[in-house]
Amino acid sequence: MKTTIVFGLSSAGLFLLRELANIDVPVYAIGRKDEIGSYSKFGNKFVIESEKEFASFINEMINSINEKPRCYIAGEFFLKLILEKYPGLFNQIDSIQSSNIDVMNVLTTKTLTYKVAKDLGINTPTTYCLEDILHRKYSNKVNYPIILKWNEISIDFNTTTKWKTRIVSEERELSNIYKEISDVDKSKLIFQEYIEGSDISYGGYFVDGRERIGIVVKQLRQHPIGISSYVCEYSGKFAEQARNLANQIIQKLKFSGFAETEFRVCHRTGKLYLLEINPRPWSWIKILKLKYPQFDEILKNPDDPIPPIPVNEDCKWFNLLRDFEAIFISFCQNKRLSFLLKDLSTYRGKKILGVFDWEDQKPFYFQIKKQRRKFL
Repeated sequence: MKTTIVFGLSSAGLFLLRELANIDVPVYAIGRKDEIGSYSKFGNKFVIESEKEFASFINEMINSINEKPRCYIAGEFFLKLILEKYPGLFNQIDSIQSSNIDVMNVLTTKTLTYKVAKDLGINTPTTYCLEDILHRKYSNKVNYPIILKWNEISIDFNTTTKWKTRIVSEERELSNIYKEISDVDKSKLIFQEYIEGSDISYGGYFVDGRERIGIVVKQLRQHPIGISSYVCEYSGKFAEQARNLANQIIQKLKFSGFAETEFRVCHRTGKLYLLEINPRPWSWIKILKLKYPQFDEILKNPDDPIPPIPVNEDCKWFNLLRDFEAIFISFCQNKRLSFLLKDLSTYRGKKILGVFDWEDQKPFYFQIKKQRRKFL
């Protein structure tokens, strides 16, 4: 089997690390401090705490392997790091993710993704630059609440993003947030109109823009805001539309690799709005293993045009710890036992857990420890 490197050891990287090791692929994994996958018993893992360490590791690894290593870039941080500072690395590795730098830059920057979507006639939320709002260029057009999110992430080994998405209720709250963040990060923020609705996502694996495997899910619980804790396979009214719209963008860009496309269904207009595309393995990717029991064939033969056959229906994925927190918070807010029992009943049926694994328990226990630190 070809030597493989996984960049990023959050839940998606951890899943790939386990799967590759279980099919006897010699696998190395690079993660940042406090990423749960660094506690896995599988693979050869390295924790990188500076850009200098990253550069040194890459040089040593590439020089020690006789052939180009196959690589999965599972972490958003490492993907952006390579694109911004080490784009030449794509010439030294066999990247499962698309090695077209321009394509990857488009898909890792929301405003550029929206431009492609608009050219295809796909709806996107009304989006403004944060500084335009604070300088009152658009202030008379803004209806609160609004959504504040990152257009792209910052590359800094010493800090981590405290939030992915925030709902802002008034201009004073927005001004306070603006004071909290660094000058570098200010230019990376955008805000959008708040669209009341439900979230559906489409995740899959693609070769030259063509889907090999894929699934549409509904995000039924999130914790914290913007991060899924429970998703369920969705086959309702908007499922095929979401799949088709996402495929239009992916085919136009001839993207290869794993990708997740997020949409919001507006309850008022009944329209689908593209929120973002993650051109990498994503948090709930493990549901593909439940949907496609022969998922490991993708890892063994990523360029094979014959896809595995979907077997299971109505698949569910849970991040056990985050989802229990989401259920607990919901119960504290409504204080109704019937709601609690209804939430707990969602664990019936075909399900798969995102981090917990009986054969590799340490990452889950570290997740608990990490979460406790946030409350102390």
